[in-house]
Amino acid sequence: MKLVVKLIVLAVLGLNSSVLWACSCADRGFDFWLKEARAIIVAVPMKAEVIQAEDGNGEHVEAALTLLDVLKGPKTQTLPVMRAAVDPQSTACQSSIMLGTAYVLFLRETEQDVVHASVCRPGGSFHWLRIHQEEVCFEGHPWGEQCNLKILELLRSAENANAKYSFDEEWQREIEMYSKRRSRTLRQ
Repeated sequence: MKLVVKLIVLAVLGLNSSVLWACSCADRGFDFWLKEARAIIVAVPMKAEVIQAEDGNGEHVEAALTLLDVLKGPKTQTLPVMRAAVDPQSTACQSSIMLGTAYVLFLRETEQDVVHASVCRPGGSFHWLRIHQEEVCFEGHPWGEQCNLKILELLRSAENANAKYSFDEEWQREIEMYSKRRSRTLRQ
């Protein structure tokens, strides 16, 4: 009997494969997300509020976004809201929303209503992603398999986000020197 119940559950899950991927944090890589995303934007949550869930079960935080840059796709007419759990530790995948932080958002639809602050998606904070990609893409870096030159070029092209974090020519020279030292240290 237990085997029959397990098979029924697996069959139902198999019919709805989105349940299987709901929050698997499967590392699909940037190539997958570059292909799947209809739009890639850099946006900043500036104002947030706690909202009662439509079904009445709990609350979530919603933040209005301000667009900084469009990296792929058309400029959206309306920006999605960023949503997160009130207590991010209460869910496996969600993270908190940091107001004022620029996020790289991969949108499956150009006019998407909601994006979730998640540890399972690519992107995240523009600041961290740009620094990380600059470092791992440094020639000979031991973590070079994490390098994605397409993402790095998109991040470098984000004029407003780069200006927000003062990622200029002087910074570029400094990150190259840092990456060279870090690469050397990691290989020892």
